[in-house]
Amino acid sequence: MRPSTRQRTFLLAFTVLCTLLGLGCPLSCEVCKGPGHTCSGKLKKCEAGKDACVVLVGESSTRAGDCPLPPGKERKHWNWVGRHQYMAGEGAWRLEETILEKTWGQPGEHGWEIWGEGRKSVNTLKACMKFSDCYSGFVSTTMGPNDYMVSNAQCCQSDGCNHDSVPPPQNNRTENGLMCPSCIVPFQDSCPGTRATRCVGQETHCIYFAGNVQAGIFNTKFATRGCATQSACYTKPGAEVPSASYLYFLRRADCLPAPQPPGRAE
Repeated sequence: MRPSTRQRTFLLAFTVLCTLLGLGCPLSCEVCKGPGHTCSGKLKKCEAGKDACVVLVGESSTRAGDCPLPPGKERKHWNWVGRHQYMAGEGAWRLEETILEKTWGQPGEHGWEIWGEGRKSVNTLKACMKFSDCYSGFVSTTMGPNDYMVSNAQCCQSDGCNHDSVPPPQNNRTENGLMCPSCIVPFQDSCPGTRATRCVGQETHCIYFAGNVQAGIFNTKFATRGCATQSACYTKPGAEVPSASYLYFLRRADCLPAPQPPGRAE
C-alpha cells in the first residue's frame, strides 16, 4: 500500500525537522515478506544501526536429501523441500509452509522417515538493513543442479523508498564451463566441499559462506560452498545478509575466482 499524501507530507516534515535539530531520527522503511514478485506492508521505524531500506526478489530451489545432524544427536533423516526444512521423529517439525510428497515408517528404531521433492519458490522481502551490508543488483549462487538462489535487490536511504517493486532476477541456468567445490551443511560452521558443482550463467567465482541462519525464532549454524556471481564478493564477514526467506549472519565470507578448466584460456 502506497503511503498517502498526508503520510508522505508528515514524513518529509519530520525528516526536515530531525535534520535541522540534529536529532538523528531513525529511517522508516516498508516492511513485508511474501510469495511472488511483490509484497505490501506498513512503514516501520528502523532499529538503531540500520540506515537503509531494501526491496529484494529472490528465486530459490533446494533438492531433497539427507543432511548431518547436530553432534551427539541420534541419526535421523532430514529433508529440505524448497527452502523449507523438516525433521524426522514423532511426526514432522515445520519452519514454514510446504508440501510433503510422501511419508512412511513408524516411530521406533528409525523414527518417521520423511521425503519429498525439491521445488522452486519465488519470494519478496522489504526491510531495514545496514547500508554497508546492502548490495543493489543481481546475485546468483549455485550449490548443485537443483540447489541455487538468485536475487535482485535495490537499496535506498530515504523514508519509504523501498515501496516499489524490482524486476525479478534473470535465472540463466546454462553451464559456463567453470566448477567450484560444493557442500551445504546445517548445524556446523564448516563443510569440506569434496564434491564439485558446475557454475551457470554469470557465476565466475567460488564462495565459502558460514555463520548462522535465522528463520523466524529458529537460529542455527550453517556452512555452504559453491559457485557465485562476482557480486557475491561484496559480502564481508560480520554482515547481516537477507534473502527472500531467511536472514544470514556471516562469520566467514570467502569469494575467489573459479579455477579455469584445463586447456581453457584465462
